[in-house]
Amino acid sequence: MTANPLRAASGTTATLNTRVLKDGELAYNTKTEELHVGDGVTLGGRPISSEVDGDDIDVTATGSTTARSLADRFAEQFHVADYGAVGDGTTNDAPAIIAAIAAAAAKGGGDIIFEPMTYAIGAEIAITTSNIHLYGRGGDKVHTVGTVGAQAATELKWTGSAGGTMISFPSSTGAGNQIIFGGGGEDIYLNGQASGGVGIKLRSLWGGRFRDLLIYNFTTAQVDVGVVGTLGESESTQHCTFEDMNLRATIDAPNADGFLLDGDYTTVANTSLCRFDRCSVFVRDGTEYNLQNCDNNFFESCRAYVTGSGSGVVMHGSNAAAQDVARGNVFMHFSGDSTATIVSKGTSTYTYPAYADRFFCIDHDNSVAIPTIEPGSPCYWDRTDGVSGGGRAFVKLALGDNTTNADDARADQTIETLIIRNA
Repeated sequence: MTANPLRAASGTTATLNTRVLKDGELAYNTKTEELHVGDGVTLGGRPISSEVDGDDIDVTATGSTTARSLADRFAEQFHVADYGAVGDGTTNDAPAIIAAIAAAAAKGGGDIIFEPMTYAIGAEIAITTSNIHLYGRGGDKVHTVGTVGAQAATELKWTGSAGGTMISFPSSTGAGNQIIFGGGGEDIYLNGQASGGVGIKLRSLWGGRFRDLLIYNFTTAQVDVGVVGTLGESESTQHCTFEDMNLRATIDAPNADGFLLDGDYTTVANTSLCRFDRCSVFVRDGTEYNLQNCDNNFFESCRAYVTGSGSGVVMHGSNAAAQDVARGNVFMHFSGDSTATIVSKGTSTYTYPAYADRFFCIDHDNSVAIPTIEPGSPCYWDRTDGVSGGGRAFVKLALGDNTTNADDARADQTIETLIIRNA
C-alpha cells in the first residue's frame, strides 16, 4: 500500500461514506486511502483536531523508556530534501545542501543525507565547522570500460564556474581559532565535468574520514590537502583517513592531479600523519600522488595508472626551505603498471631535496617501474621479487653481533629506520 494521507475531522462533521462518525470512532476508507477519526481519538497520547504533524505523535523506541516526538526523531539526521534539494541534475541544489549543513552545525554536527539522485552543484559547499559528514547511497569504482559513474547511486555534478571547488573543509583563519575536527564523506560520486577545479579540498582538518568516493574530471586536483594560514594552534591537516577512494582525470582534464598534498613552510604546518588505504588513481598528464610539503603519511595497497605523460608518485623538494619538502612518507604494497613511475626529486631539481620517503613491496608482478631517485634525495625501495635500492631501510645483523658491528653497519646506510642491536 502506498503512503496514506491522514484526514482528521471532528465528530459531528466527520463522515465515512456519508455516515457520521461517533466520538472516539476511527475508520479507514480503502477506496480513497483516507483515515477518518471522530472526536476523542488520540495519537501518541495527544488528541487529533484538524491536523496531525510530527509534534503530535510521540513514539517510544523498543527497549527504551522515554517517548519522543517524530519531529525530534526526524531531526536527528539532515536530509537535503528537507531543505529544498531537488536532485533532478539541473536545479542548483547547493543552497539547499548548505542550509542542511548549517542546521547540523547549529546542533554541533550531524549526518547530511543524500538520496540516490543527481544533484547539480553550482557553488562551493564549504564546511567550516566540526563533525559534519556527508552520506550518499553509493559511489562507484574506476572502470576501464563503459560510462564513468554509471553504477553510482548518488552523484554531485558540478555546474558552477570553471575552476571552482565542489566541497571544502576549511578551518576559519584567525590567531585565536581552533582547527575543525572530524566530518567527511562517504558513498558519493563527485563529477567535475572537466570544469570544476577541485573535488574535495581540505584546509587544516583533523581526523576527517573519507570513504568510497568516486571523484572524476576536476581540472586541478581531485583531492587537494593543505593548511590555512593562521590558527591559535597547529594548522597541520593530520590524522585524516582516505579509504577505497577512486580518482580519475583523463581525457577531459589532462593535466589534473589525483591526490595533492601540501603545506605552508612559513607556519611550519603541512599534511602529515594521514592514511590512504586501497586508493586507485587514473590520470593522463598530471601526477597521481603529488607529494609536496608533507611528511609521515602512510599509503597501503594503493594503485596508480597513467594514460599519458603523467607520473604515478612524485616526492618534491623545495627552493624555499628544508621543511618545505616531501619527507618520511611510506608506501606499502604500491601497485599499478609500467606507467606508474615513481620520482624522488633531488638537488638536480631543487635546492632542498625530498628525503627519507620509502616504498615497501612495489608490485613487480605488474611491472611497476623502479623509482627514479635524483641526486641528494635518499629514498629506499624494494620490490616483491626481492630487488631493492636507494639504501637499506633496515640494518641486518647476525646473531652474536655487538654494538660495534651495529654502528659500522649504520654508517653504511643512506637511510635508516630501525637498528636491532644484539649485545
